[in-house]
Amino acid sequence: MDVVDIAGRVLFALVFWQNGYRQLANRAGSVAYAKSFGAPNPEVSVPVTGVVMLAGGALLVLGIWPDLAVLALAAFVVAAALVAHRYWEENDFGMRAGQEAQFMKNIALAGACLFMFAIFNRFGDDLPGLTGPLF
Repeated sequence: MDVVDIAGRVLFALVFWQNGYRQLANRAGSVAYAKSFGAPNPEVSVPVTGVVMLAGGALLVLGIWPDLAVLALAAFVVAAALVAHRYWEENDFGMRAGQEAQFMKNIALAGACLFMFAIFNRFGDDLPGLTGPLF
């Protein structure tokens, strides 16, 4: 089961690594996009969230305080859902549907993070990793 656990962590982390890398590699474009939907202080929030995604994914995969990693990722995806995907403000059906799908995807990712938090705190010492849970 260790192989399944590690594979699941890597697959889950890929979402965050891809987006975190994109935000940092194309900072100017990411800042401009964040400004378009009114993100607070995008010059700071874009690189900070990029680092959170990359570091959170890495800590999760390596098993270094994985409970802290998934809590940070959960906080990020909920904040991103509420700031970037306000589907209830869209009048166009297509835009509303697209933003609602992104909002719900983020909420589902938050749910998965919270589930992993519970697993790490219940069975953390029995799971592969470099450290046990922090909490």
